[in-house]
Amino acid sequence: MAQRVFISHAAGDKALAGLIQRLLLMSGVPRDRVFYSSDRATGVPAGRGSREVLKEMLRDDPFVIEVISNTFMTRPMCLMELGAAWVMEVPTFPVVVPPLSRTELIAQIGDVHLPRLGTEEELDELFDELHGRLFEHLGVTVQAAVWNPAVRDFKRDLPQALAAVDAASGQAASPMQSAARPQTRSSARTTSSDCLRIWWRTTSRDSTLPTALMCSAS
Repeated sequence: MAQRVFISHAAGDKALAGLIQRLLLMSGVPRDRVFYSSDRATGVPAGRGSREVLKEMLRDDPFVIEVISNTFMTRPMCLMELGAAWVMEVPTFPVVVPPLSRTELIAQIGDVHLPRLGTEEELDELFDELHGRLFEHLGVTVQAAVWNPAVRDFKRDLPQALAAVDAASGQAASPMQSAARPQTRSSARTTSSDCLRIWWRTTSRDSTLPTALMCSAS
């Protein structure tokens, strides 16, 4: 049973990640069981390094909700969190953020189940599954009288959050565009495929995080 839920997200996507945090708190998940780095109350404590806290978090087998956007897929730290969580086999719940498509993401990370913040049907499927996963991994039972209003508020504020994510993305290229762009020796950056290949080669639980950290620093 996971002790905490970790919301993995890019800093530019905090408007959307904040909706997920609010949903969890409204549903009865205790604040001290939510790690959300964009909120001082639930993020990295003063005087601690983010990588140090991340290593501790993943070793405690958290339930990881990954807010996967175009920006997320261009950020080495986010890719470190994604790869390390999957290699260490902690429970994950990836959420695909439009305009990123399942097809684009599958091309980068493989054919896995990917809930998406898309159509009304996709949203209903996402929330139904998340409701069950909160009980499965955190032992949190959320009654319909609590869950339904929390989901309704999320859906109401989702368009505004998606607009903020899109505005914050700026010049961040999609994963497919990044992979296609030629790179010189001086400007080369680690791509999502590079990082994930390194992580998937790692089989030792103890050596996973150092390998991921070297990748993120590239």
